[in-house]
Amino acid sequence: MNKLLFTPLPLPEESVASLLFRCAKANGYKNLKNFSQAFQLDWSSLASCQWRGSTASKLLIRHGSLTMSDKRMILNSFPKQIRRGSSNFMLLHEVPYPVSMLRQKLVLCPSCIRNDCLNRMHAYRWSDVCPLHGEIYLERCPHCGSPFDWLRLEDYHCPCSFDLREASSISADKRSSEIINHALSEKKGDFFTLLMASMTALRYFHTVDNRLSIMESCVNIATAQKTVFFQEIRKLQNKYPTLHRRALLAPFILSPNAMPSHYGIEYLTACKQSKPSHHDQSCGCGTLLFTKKELRYIFNSSGSLAELNAKKLKGIASLDPNHLTNPFYQCPDICGSLINLDSIQWEHTNAFARPSANFELLTSSEAAMMLHTSPARIQKLAGAGLIKTQQFSKAQGLLIPMASIKDFNEKFILRSEILSRAGLNRHVVNYILTGVNPIEVRSNAYTSGFLLYKRDEVPESLLSALDHSVTAIMQKPLGPDSLVTFADAAKQLSINVKCIRPMVKSGLLNQMLVQSPDGSPGREYCTGDSLQKAMQWRDHYMSLGETAIQAKCSLRVIHARYISTGFVECKQFGPTVFFSLEAVDKIRRHFEVFTTHLFFARETGCTICVISKLIEESKIHALTKDHPDFINGQILFRRIDAEEAIARYFAEKHVGYQSK
Repeated sequence: MNKLLFTPLPLPEESVASLLFRCAKANGYKNLKNFSQAFQLDWSSLASCQWRGSTASKLLIRHGSLTMSDKRMILNSFPKQIRRGSSNFMLLHEVPYPVSMLRQKLVLCPSCIRNDCLNRMHAYRWSDVCPLHGEIYLERCPHCGSPFDWLRLEDYHCPCSFDLREASSISADKRSSEIINHALSEKKGDFFTLLMASMTALRYFHTVDNRLSIMESCVNIATAQKTVFFQEIRKLQNKYPTLHRRALLAPFILSPNAMPSHYGIEYLTACKQSKPSHHDQSCGCGTLLFTKKELRYIFNSSGSLAELNAKKLKGIASLDPNHLTNPFYQCPDICGSLINLDSIQWEHTNAFARPSANFELLTSSEAAMMLHTSPARIQKLAGAGLIKTQQFSKAQGLLIPMASIKDFNEKFILRSEILSRAGLNRHVVNYILTGVNPIEVRSNAYTSGFLLYKRDEVPESLLSALDHSVTAIMQKPLGPDSLVTFADAAKQLSINVKCIRPMVKSGLLNQMLVQSPDGSPGREYCTGDSLQKAMQWRDHYMSLGETAIQAKCSLRVIHARYISTGFVECKQFGPTVFFSLEAVDKIRRHFEVFTTHLFFARETGCTICVISKLIEESKIHALTKDHPDFINGQILFRRIDAEEAIARYFAEKHVGYQSK
C-alpha cells in the first residue's frame, strides 16, 4: 500500500510529529508503528522521520488531490538537512541551526495534547516549556514512568493505557520560550547564533534541577545586551562566591562568537575580587565541566592536561573518556586550587563589574605607545601588578584594557617619559625631582629595572612641561600641524597598518619626515589634516571583511563572483580591498536574490545534473546577458525560483512514481 486516504495540512506552528500523529489517526491507524509498517517506512528514530526528503515527507505529498501550494506547505513544515564544512545543520525558515538541537526523544505539553496539535517548540532542545500554555514538557508517562514510545502512542494513550490528556500540568514561566518561538518566526539568525554560544558556555552549570533557569540566562544573553550579560555573570558569582571569575568566564571568553567573548573579557578585567580566606567544600564547584582549552586558560598553563593534573588539579577526571572529540573534565576542588595558585591575580576589594560604553583592549605595543615606553617595560609593569593584562593565546600576546592604562597614567609617570617629553636637560629634571622618591620596577633581582614616580608627588612645574593632560591620556585634535604615526593612523581608520603606505602613494594620505635631533634618519608621520580627510573617505567605504559580514557571504564568494568578474568596482590598498557603500549594497542585494548552480547545489544537496536539467527545461530561468544582474562566466538564477522548481520537481517525481 502506498497511498493515503487523507492527508492533513499542517496547522500554524505545528510540529512534524503532531502532523504525523494526525495523519495516522485520520487514515485509520492505531499508532505510528502500524502506520509505518503499512507503508513500509523505515523509521529508525523520531529525528529521522522529521527531515524534508524523508520517507514521511515524501508520503505526505504523494496524495493526488493536493495542490502545489498544499505540497509546498507540507514540505515547509519539515526542516531541511544541510552540510556546511564538516558540520550538519537543519534549515528552518532559511536559517541554519545545529542538528543537535532537534530532540531525539518525544516530549509533550499536556494542553497541546488536549488540543490535538503539538506546538513546534517541543521538538527542539532549546525549549523545556510550551510557549503557548506555559507548561513544562512531560518526558515520561505520569502513570508508568516510562519514556514516551512515539511509535506506540495510540491517540495520545501510553502503552500502559494511561490517557495523557489527563496528565497534570506543571506551570512555569514561558517568557524564554515565547522569545525563542518569536525569533524562530522572525528568522532571527543572529539571536540563535548567540543563543547557541551561550548554551555552550553555560553547559558546565547545567543540571536537571536548574535547566529552566539556565535556559532563561541563555535567552537573556542572546539578546546581545551587555548590561544583561553582566547581570547573568553576577548571578553565577553569587552562586560560587569563592571561585575565581576566570573559571566562570572561561567558556565565554574562549567562545568562537565575538560578542560573549568580548563581554566576558570586559567583565573579567573590570571586576574586582579579593582572595577568599577559606573555601566552603559544599559549594559544588567540583561538578562544573570544562574542556582542556578552558582548563589551560583558567590555570594559566600552556602545558598538557597531564601536566595540569600532576602539578595543580590533583584528581581531574574525564566525564566521558570514550567521547574523544571534545571531552569534558571536572576538578574536585577548583576553588581551592585557584586560591593557592600564585599566577592568579586577586584584588584587595570586591566589586561587581559594570559595563562601559568605551571598553577597549590594547596590545603591548599600543599600550607602550600611549605611555611613551617599550613593550618590554609594559610586560614588567604587568608583572609588578601596576597594570592589568590578559593573554588568551601566544599569537595575540598580552592584551591590556584601556581603562587600566588610563588608571596607571593618572597615578604614575615613567621617568623615561618625563625625559623624552619635558624638553628639559637631564640635569634640570634631576634637580626638579630632588626629594621625590622614585619607584624601581624590575622583573627579578638580576635584571636592570626602570624608574617611575607617583604623579601627585611630581612638581606641578614639571608636569606642565609635558604636552598631555595631568590626569588623563588625551588625543590631540587633528589639524594641519599635527602628526600621527602610521600605527595610530591605521587604528583610527580601522585598517591594516600595511595599507598606509599605499594610501600615501595614492594621495589619500600625506606624510612628513621628521628628522631626529642628532641628524640621523627620522620617522615618517601622517599629517593630521590628510588623516581627517581619509577618515571622511573611510566613512563611505567598507573593507572586504566588513563587506562579507554585511552581505552574509564568504570572502571567497565575493572574490570569485564579484571582484574577479568586475561586477563591482573596488579599491585596493596593500593587502586590503575596499568597496563603496553603493557597491556593498549591490553585493548584498545580489547575493540575497541570486545564486549559482554550484553554490545552490552545495546549499541544498541537490545534484548539479538535476539543476542543469531544470535549466534546460526552462523550469529554472538562468539570467541572460541583457539582464542587469548578469555576471559574465556565471550561471545565475533567482534563489526563490530555484527552490520552488526543486520542490515541484520532487513532488512531481513522487506523484509519477505513485501513478505507476
